[in-house]
Amino acid sequence: MNTRWIAIIAVLVLGAMGCNNSLGYDLQEAMGTPKRQLMVSRVQDTRDSMKETKKTFASAMQQFGSVYKEGGSKLENKYAILKKEYENCNSRASELRSQIANVKSIGQVLFQEWQKELDQFTNEQMRKLSEVKMQQTREKYVTMTSGMDRVSARMTPALNSMNDQLLNIKHSLNALITISLEEELVQLRTHMDSLMTEIDAAVEHCNTFIGSMAEPK
Repeated sequence: MNTRWIAIIAVLVLGAMGCNNSLGYDLQEAMGTPKRQLMVSRVQDTRDSMKETKKTFASAMQQFGSVYKEGGSKLENKYAILKKEYENCNSRASELRSQIANVKSIGQVLFQEWQKELDQFTNEQMRKLSEVKMQQTREKYVTMTSGMDRVSARMTPALNSMNDQLLNIKHSLNALITISLEEELVQLRTHMDSLMTEIDAAVEHCNTFIGSMAEPK
């Protein structure tokens, strides 16, 4: 068995194990996918996932926004719809957080490697140019991942607020529910607005970072 096939098998095994480490990235690079390319791909996926997350949470907000107008048996029928919306948001949040972790994983390895490679330069001017580029790229990376972290954090209160409404409906299916639901809706909308703002900002940070990575190192 030649080296190429060994590398292919190793990549498949590590991929099946969900491996996110330097060895896994080195093997993928040996197969023709540079860490830089993998980084850009993961950022693009996370950016697109944030856009989908915004749509999913916006759909839920629309459904929850209409619930306080319902009453009696209509609320009971609405509960199933709201529960599904909440589950969709929860699933989307988990997926997005996993993608953010993947971006950070490859980012850590990429910048560690870049730092080590600076010592390999024999031309001091070229080394300094590469170091400046690394620092600039790292700054954009930190800005981007910080934005992702804020999105992740903002999802929690929005999900909690949705779950509170679900529990309220489930435990108190009666006419009085409309008052407490309407009050809770104000808080949910506040959480949602904050989340949408952070998503828009994070998407722009992703685009900026992707643009910087398109330039030669």
